[in-house]
Amino acid sequence: MWMKIKIHWLLFTAVMSWSMLASSLQAQDITVTATVDRTRIGLNQQFQLTVEISGPGAMNASEPQLPNIENFAAFSGSSTSQNFQFINGRMQVSKSYTYYFIAAKVGSFQIPPVTVTYKGRAYKSAPIRIEIVQSAGPPPGQPPTYGTPRRPRSSTGSSSLADNLFLRAEVNKTRVYLNEPIIINYKIYTNVQVTDYRFTNQPNYGNFWAEEFPVPNQPRVYQEPFNGRMFSVASIKKVALFPTSIGKKVIPPLSIEANVRVRERRRSRDFFDAFFDDPFFGRIISYPMSTDSITVEVLPLPQEGRPRDFNGAVGRYEMDVIVDRKRAKTNEAITLKLTLSGTGNIRTLAAPKIRFPDEFEVYDPKISENVTRANDAIRGYKTFEYVLIPRRPGSYTIQNLNFSYFDPEAEKYVTLRHPAIRLTIDRGDEPVAFSRSGLSKEEVRLLSQDIRYIAKTADRFVELDQRFYHLPAFWITLIAPALLLLAGVAYRRHQDRLASNVAYARSRKAQKIAQKLLHEARKAMNAGDVAKFYAETAKALTTFVGNKLNLEESALVSDELIEHMQRRGVANDIVEAYRALLADCDFHRFARPDAPEEAMRKTYDRAKTVLAQLEKAL
Repeated sequence: MWMKIKIHWLLFTAVMSWSMLASSLQAQDITVTATVDRTRIGLNQQFQLTVEISGPGAMNASEPQLPNIENFAAFSGSSTSQNFQFINGRMQVSKSYTYYFIAAKVGSFQIPPVTVTYKGRAYKSAPIRIEIVQSAGPPPGQPPTYGTPRRPRSSTGSSSLADNLFLRAEVNKTRVYLNEPIIINYKIYTNVQVTDYRFTNQPNYGNFWAEEFPVPNQPRVYQEPFNGRMFSVASIKKVALFPTSIGKKVIPPLSIEANVRVRERRRSRDFFDAFFDDPFFGRIISYPMSTDSITVEVLPLPQEGRPRDFNGAVGRYEMDVIVDRKRAKTNEAITLKLTLSGTGNIRTLAAPKIRFPDEFEVYDPKISENVTRANDAIRGYKTFEYVLIPRRPGSYTIQNLNFSYFDPEAEKYVTLRHPAIRLTIDRGDEPVAFSRSGLSKEEVRLLSQDIRYIAKTADRFVELDQRFYHLPAFWITLIAPALLLLAGVAYRRHQDRLASNVAYARSRKAQKIAQKLLHEARKAMNAGDVAKFYAETAKALTTFVGNKLNLEESALVSDELIEHMQRRGVANDIVEAYRALLADCDFHRFARPDAPEEAMRKTYDRAKTVLAQLEKAL
C-alpha cells in the first residue's frame, strides 16, 4: 500500500511540474536580445545597436526603450525590419530595431539593458560591454557581434557604415584674393548601395557671391582611391564662390540624407532565405551625412600698381569696342558697344568710366550678359550698349576707353586700352534742340488772393417737419450693431486662421514686412549708405515672395523664387522685372558701391512698383 501511495505521489509531482513548466513557457510570449556589430570601436566611428524582439507577441510589443548613453555615444539614426519564418509548419516572428551611434569618448563602457513592454510586463535584454579606442577597427580575431552571432556583415571589408559612405567638400585653394573664385566640389564616396539622396541643409554663402555649376539629375559615377581604398564617387554639387570681403572666412557645411540598401544575413539555409538574401531585397535605411566646414583666407588686393580707373574686377578679360558709324548728323543716334569677355565674376563687372563729349546726350547703357559654367571656371561676356545723340555739329573724340583688372595668377594689374574714337557730326535738317527755358518752375507763381469769385451754389436747404425715421442717421444706428457683430465674427475667424495657418499668416503680413524693409532702404538712401540701401531693397523683394509663397529661408534664392513664381502663373513681364531688379541690387552691392542718389531713387520706385504688381499676382 505504501508503494502505491509513493507511486501516486510521484505521478502527481510530475504532472504539477509539467503544468508549471508549460505555464512558464506560455507566459514567455517574447524574447528581447540586444547586440552590437562590434565591441571594440574607434573614436568618432559609427557602430550599430540592434534590438531583436522575437516570439508570438513580437508584432504587438512596444518599441524598445533605449538607455541613456549620451556620455560616450551620440545618436545618428535608426531603422526597423521584420522577419517571418516557417519552421516545421509553425510560423516564427521577429522584429528588429537598428540604432546608429557615433563613438564620442575613449574608454570602457557598458550599454545598460534595453526594455520592451508587452501586455503590461517589461522584458529586458542583457547589458553589453564595449570599448572605445583611439584607432579604428576591431583587433584580429575579435567576433563582430556580442550576445549572438546573428549579425549582418558588410560586404565592403569594413563593418562601419561611416567607413564606407561619407561626404566630402573639396576646394581648389584655401588662400585667394578678394573676388578671386574658389571652386568647391561636393562629392559622395561610397562602397555601399545608395538608392537616392536629398539635401537637408544648404549652406548660406553669406560672405561670397555664389555661381553654381550645372549638375545632371543622375550624377556620373566613377572610381577614385581615398586613404588606400577604392570608392565609387559622384559629384552632387559644384559651386564657384567669389569672396566679397577680406579676412578669415568659413564655408559652412553641406548636409544630405542618403537612402542606403543594407543586406541582411539569415540564419536558415532554406532555399527561400537564400533567394531573399540578395542585396536587391535588403532593407532601406536613412543615413545622414555632412561635410566639414572649410576656412579660407581672403587677401586684399595690392595697393602697389593699382590703376586709377580700377573698379574691382578680378580675373582675365578682353575688351572690344564697336561704334555703328563715325559720321552722323545732329540729333541722329549713334550706338557704341563695349564688350568685356573672359574668366571671372562676369555678373559684377562695372562699366568703364568713358569720357563722352559734353555736346552729346548720353543715355544709361543697356546691359546684356552671358555666363557659362564649365571646366571649373566661370566664363562669359558682358556688353554695355550706349546710345549717343549729338546736339551740335563738329568733330569730337571719345576718350578713356580703358578697362583695368587684377590677374590673380600673375598677381599684377592689367589695363586694356582702346584707341580714342573720332566722330564727325554734320548739321542736320532739323534745328538744334536746346534745353534752356525762360523761367524755372520755382519762378512761376500762381497768385489768386486778389480775386474774389461769385458764388454759384446756394446753401443746403432743410425740410420742415421731417420724421426722425426718415433720417439716414436712424438707419445707420439701427444697422450698425449687426454690421459690428459680423465684423467681429469675421475678425475672429481671421485671427484664428492667422494662428493656425502659417502660410496664410505669412501671406497676410508679407506686404507689411516688405514696406518696413523698404522704409529702412529709404533711410539708408537718405544717409548715402549705398550698400545698405541695395541690401535692404533686395531683402524686401525676396522676403515678400518668400512670405507670399510660404517658402523656407534657405529657399530665398533668386533662381528658386523666380521658378516658384512661374509655377504660380505670374506674368513673364513681372517676373523679368523682378529678376532685373534683384540683379541690379546685387550688382550695386558687390561691384558698384558709388551709385548716385538718382539711381537709388529709381531703384526704390521700381521696387515699389514690382511689389504692387506681385501683390496682385500672388
